[in-house]
Amino acid sequence: MDTNASPSPLAHLDSNATAFVQRIVASARDYLGAHVSFLAELNEDAKIVRAVAGPAAAAGLPVGARFELEDTYCHRVLQGCLPDAVYDARVDVRSRDIPLTERLGIESYMGVPVALPDGRVLGTLCCINFPAEPERRVRDLGFMHFLAGLVGVQLDESQRAHDLHLQRHDAIHAVLRAGGPRMVVQPIVALDDGHAIGVEALARFDLPVHATPDIWFHEAWAVGLGVELELAAVRNALPLLGRLPRDAFLSLNVSPDTVASREFAEALAHVDPSRLVVEITEHAAVDDYQPVVDAAMRLRAAGVRIAIDDVGAGYASLRHVLQLAPHIAKLDMSLTRGVDCDPAKQAMVAGMMAFAMRTGVIVVAEGVETAGEAQALCDVGVRFAQGFLLATPAELRA
Repeated sequence: MDTNASPSPLAHLDSNATAFVQRIVASARDYLGAHVSFLAELNEDAKIVRAVAGPAAAAGLPVGARFELEDTYCHRVLQGCLPDAVYDARVDVRSRDIPLTERLGIESYMGVPVALPDGRVLGTLCCINFPAEPERRVRDLGFMHFLAGLVGVQLDESQRAHDLHLQRHDAIHAVLRAGGPRMVVQPIVALDDGHAIGVEALARFDLPVHATPDIWFHEAWAVGLGVELELAAVRNALPLLGRLPRDAFLSLNVSPDTVASREFAEALAHVDPSRLVVEITEHAAVDDYQPVVDAAMRLRAAGVRIAIDDVGAGYASLRHVLQLAPHIAKLDMSLTRGVDCDPAKQAMVAGMMAFAMRTGVIVVAEGVETAGEAQALCDVGVRFAQGFLLATPAELRA
């Protein structure tokens, strides 16, 4: 029997998986009418209680309780020395002299293995002290095996999710150790004459992991390294400012959490704020706007311009516009793509332009790829844009 040859998924269950396992353990107790049910993890020398339903403390089975493996019913069942259902533990010669029989007051016991789909046994799902009905043994064990199977599937999914989390975490750390992403720029141009008024700094990843930049940042946020990766991109982008024409700005993409961080303010401390645009994106819902509003106010006071990215893509970007009073609103490419052929999009952009004129916001259209789109945007008053039609992202030449 292989019991826990590698780290157990029970060691890193998230809240949803923990709640699911707890429900399964409670279902076993309810079905058998047991005093206590529990899920035990088995390692090389111990049984550890990981989930309990019923008066666990009184039964001597609180979560975290450890027992010498050789002394347990679970170990004996898995070794074939004890049946998986014992209805009179104090009389049965196979169980009456086991120290835990007296210590835990075991009168009846049922336990089945919990295994991953690959067959690796992690532990057991057990019930103690329930009405003795030997004639129901097959049916009861069938249901217990069914519940244990559900736990095994859940633990397998949790293990896979944990492994993926570690892989992503390691990949992001590799980028950070290498100095952060490489930065390219895409010009933001005036539609009437093609003059570049600024550039947006965009991250590129050269490690042998095939993923687009948006996936890299999404996964960084998923593993708790979103701010660190964004700050690395910002620090690599800032030196580009000295290579731009004096009348051009540098636009930096950052999330609300990064904007509100002390490290971001420190990164901007030694550059000309009047030539910076901070482009606020969103990777997750903002629960508390006040730190972001306060940070935006400090940036504006220092001379930095605020832009909101992906306006029109959803409620979040519009909320940013209302909460943060930006200098620039960047229309999401979902609005600009095919705008020349879609009256509804034209009406939406026209509405945004009416809002911008009343509030003094400059509108920049993103993702412009055809001359028809550029002309339709001009027709409704959009003056500035970026996209493959105008310039592709590229290294900034000295």
